[in-house]
Amino acid sequence: MNTNITQIHNLQTEKIGSILRLPKVQSKVSLSKTSIYAGMKNGTFPKAYKLGERAIGWFESDITAWLESRKTSVHKEAA
Repeated sequence: MNTNITQIHNLQTEKIGSILRLPKVQSKVSLSKTSIYAGMKNGTFPKAYKLGERAIGWFESDITAWLESRKTSVHKEAA
C-alpha cells in the first residue's frame, strides 16, 4: 500500500470519519476552490491530506468542526 494512503488510512481510523474530496468540500462550505486554497495557505481553513500523486482530501470531521467554529464566531459577532 502507498505510504501516503497508509498514513491517511491510519489517521482516518484515529479520527473516525470519512475523507471528502474537493467537490464535496466546496458543496458543504459554499466556497470556491480558490477561497479554500487561500484559507489553507493562511491557516483559516483545515489542511488537506495528500491521498496520492494528484489527489487530496479533507477529513469530514475537520470540515464539520470548521463549519461549527464559523457558526460560533458569527453568533458572537451578532451578540
